[in-house]
Amino acid sequence: MNSLKLTGEYGEDRATKKVEFLRRAGWGEGSINPMQADASMRTYDSVYIDRPSGVRSAILMDAHPAYDLRTREFLLFTRILREYGFSAPEIYCEDQENGFVLLEHLGAGLFTNVIKENSCDIRDIYRYAVDLLLELSILSKEIKSDVISSSLAIESGSSFNMYYSEEEYYREIDLFPRWWLAIDGGCKGETSSSLLEDFRTLASQLCKIAAINQDCLVLRDYHADNLLLLEDRVGIANVGLLDYQDAVFGHYIYDLVSLLQDARYDIGKELEDDMINYYLSRAIGRGIVNSHEEFRAMYHIYGFQRNLKIIGVFVRLSRVYEKHNYINMIPRVWSYVNERNIVGCPGEMDDLVAIVKKYAATDIEWIINT
Repeated sequence: MNSLKLTGEYGEDRATKKVEFLRRAGWGEGSINPMQADASMRTYDSVYIDRPSGVRSAILMDAHPAYDLRTREFLLFTRILREYGFSAPEIYCEDQENGFVLLEHLGAGLFTNVIKENSCDIRDIYRYAVDLLLELSILSKEIKSDVISSSLAIESGSSFNMYYSEEEYYREIDLFPRWWLAIDGGCKGETSSSLLEDFRTLASQLCKIAAINQDCLVLRDYHADNLLLLEDRVGIANVGLLDYQDAVFGHYIYDLVSLLQDARYDIGKELEDDMINYYLSRAIGRGIVNSHEEFRAMYHIYGFQRNLKIIGVFVRLSRVYEKHNYINMIPRVWSYVNERNIVGCPGEMDDLVAIVKKYAATDIEWIINT
């Protein structure tokens, strides 16, 4: 069993509170098994309990209140997604004050596992994921209305951040100069305050473009490790959803980029192109996409922004939290930037692209050794 001990206001033994929560939820006699951690400060356990009808399973999410882990947002989006027929996990029990949520166990059919086992045509499962995004775009107007009228939004007032704003895009992409340019360039003796200032000025222009559309619910981490194949369900319900507590309203293309330029799994160019064409063939007629040219330009803008952010995040995870496994994914992310996004970016981004190309690298040993 995982046990998180902190000093100060939240210095209680988490293991004790975890057991108390499960007891209140009626799962006190269950067995608890830690699950693999993700990039956040949340932890997860699988819980199994014997019932007269057989063994039942659930997932225990531990989102410690010492951190801003958006538990209330997770619960809100879970409820709304389920109301619209999406397979977000059912909530069995919640304790917002202490940061515990007991969830439906959606099974072992993570896209990542299905792909590794070669148990399904990879194009089929990615089409399911694309179909879900198309439906999400269509339903987002109604979903936005529900979010605006929710008690969480009303109680939070102006502090409730429900849009993918220019400022948020900039906060994200600024992780690249802070954690890659400043360190990598410094090792080469080339980093200067003027370089960082130039990057940030040019990046701010990109972020203005990125924030032009805030109409679609964006789940943000829509990739193979957060999607499950649910073969006993049909339509949009056949894709299980995880890790959407950071959802905001932004551009419909963002989650498609997240899916098709996956930092954790190699997405070949042929598969990416096939799924883009599949998306376009269905989106044009449904009023989601205006033109192929506009779509492709915005696709690479979001890819450029998202992938630079990810590079910065992975360096930070390694250097600050000693999660060194993430740096092994950086060459893959650089390949998306260099071989796909840079080629497709519009000409007004040439100066920003030039800076990024100069500091692109596949050598990642310096991240740990400096």
